[in-house]
Parts: sequence; C-alpha cells; structure tokens
Amino acid sequence: MEHAAEVVEFGQFRVPVRRVGKGMPALFLHGFDGPIDGSFMEALAAGRQVVAPTHPGFAKSPSHPDIHEMHNVVGFYLELLDHLDLYHIDLIGHSLGAMFAAEIAAMVPERIHRLVLADPLGIWTDVAPTPDVLTTGGSALARLLWSDPESEAACRYQPVPFDRTCNWAAASNYLWPLPDRGLTARIHRVSSRTLLVRGSEDRIVSRDYLRIFEDALPNATVEEIPGAGHLSMLEQPAAFVHTVAAFLDS
Repeated sequence: MEHAAEVVEFGQFRVPVRRVGKGMPALFLHGFDGPIDGSFMEALAAGRQVVAPTHPGFAKSPSHPDIHEMHNVVGFYLELLDHLDLYHIDLIGHSLGAMFAAEIAAMVPERIHRLVLADPLGIWTDVAPTPDVLTTGGSALARLLWSDPESEAACRYQPVPFDRTCNWAAASNYLWPLPDRGLTARIHRVSSRTLLVRGSEDRIVSRDYLRIFEDALPNATVEEIPGAGHLSMLEQPAAFVHTVAAFLDS
C-alpha cells in the first residue's frame, strides 16, 4: 500500500499531511489528543486514499495566531483542500476533528460525499454534558478515553507529555470552557449521508449526547463499536474499520 508523508506549504501555512492508499479521497481529521496512528489507518485505506493532515498548533505543526476560532479553521481546511485538488471527498472526523468536520460539511455541503462523525464533540447541552477532558489527567483521563484502561491498546498509547500539553493548549481554543461554537445553528446545512459512530463505552460522548447529533441530521445513521471507549479506532480497530468502510462504500 502506498504511503506518503509530506509537509504541504501554501500561503503562510506549513501542514504535515500523511496519505495512505489510492482511490476516492477521504480526509481524516484527528481529535483533541493529536494525530493518531495504528493499523486502522492502513485498513481504512483499502480501496481509497486517506489524507490525514495535522491541525495547526498540534504535534509540532506550526501554530498560527489567526487560527483560533471556528470560521478560521473551516477557511484553513478549505484552502488546504483546494491546494491538494480535493473537491469532492468523503470526510471523517474524530472527537474534536468531528467538530471540525461537521462545520466543514455545513459550510460547503456540495463538496462532501459521505460524512463520518466518530465520537463527535461540538455541541453543549445541560441534558447530556460532556466532561472537561482538558482539565483531567492520570487514571481519571484513562477512564474517560478507554473502555479498558488496562488493555494492550491503552498501555501502548503513550503520548509524549510535552506534545500532549501543546495539543491540549491548541484544542482549548475550541473546547474550553465549553465545546460549543454555535454548530447547532449551522448543522442543518449538512446534506450528505452521515454516519455517527461511537464507542459503546465512551465516557466522553454519551448515547444521549449522540442522539442530539442524530436529531439534527436527517440523513444520519448511528452505529456503536462494542468494547470501545473514546478512542474506538485504537481499542477496536477491526470493528471501527468495518463499520466506517461499509458506510463509505454503500
């Protein structure tokens, strides 16, 4: 399978981008803990090209003082897609990346073929509040991220503390004090078929929280990944890929 890691430069931006596979492009937007890698990425790229950029300010990607609000993020990704000649794509977002993906799909619905929102953030409701992950650490954080904090996947996942601090500082622009930047006022513009996928044991994104997304998206279906928490693609990669690929190929 073809792999390519590059730094894409356009305008004032330098963006690390990983590409895996060939075929219909699928943009993958990572979550608040930074870019994630694993067997799921190659498996997901069977029959398609997965394009995985790093958000500005994450994982040693240069930060930009003008990218700290949602409309700046959407503008940044539209420019990146234009630069990469990607005009009609599948869009996959996880966690914070799902928040970005939903905003992009709402602003340019004609460019999105299929939309996958995995364990999505982006809405606040007192009925189903999400925990403040950016002020949580240690074993409490592990219990939020994983169905089984003692699993092999959880033990293998060891972000560098400095990198995690930088990632969370960048994520705080969108998640603190509340993970809501007005998405509910725009989400009705999403016209693509949408898959809402959640780890069945996700302690950040509850079933009630996901139901709010489902109610707002008329073309949405919901799937759960058994035995997975917030990082479902790492804890149960085969089930995650099967669920997402089946939807994208439908």
